[in-house]
Amino acid sequence: MTKSLMIIALLASIISVSSAGARDIYLEVGESYSNDGLNVMCVQQKTASPLALKECQFWDEFNQKCLFERKVFSFGRLQCAEECQQWDDFEKVCRYATSCQFFPDRKIFVKTTCRNFDTFNKVCREQMQTKINGR
Repeated sequence: MTKSLMIIALLASIISVSSAGARDIYLEVGESYSNDGLNVMCVQQKTASPLALKECQFWDEFNQKCLFERKVFSFGRLQCAEECQQWDDFEKVCRYATSCQFFPDRKIFVKTTCRNFDTFNKVCREQMQTKINGR
């Protein structure tokens, strides 16, 4: 049960104190409770998803086209960019792109990057995750 759901359940139990003493009421998402004109409903809080903006990270001047697009995700003051970390200039291809995962319940991004890239075999040997929480 999320913090806001627990507060609603606690509020309902405080308000519905009878002469016999306090009662605890626990509600699941979608359930409701009514007593003497008091109606308590347990609803899931809606969380907005991050805004994603694309921009060209690697541009081909000769063919006039974008070879790789960077995606910048924004949620409030938080930002996380999925971008090419290992670019192959000879073959004009991204060998490793970072990734972003958003956790709406915690309001954080987790960015995955390559800590150890093997340039001979063109693979990431070790990844690293970083929490982006604005603090």
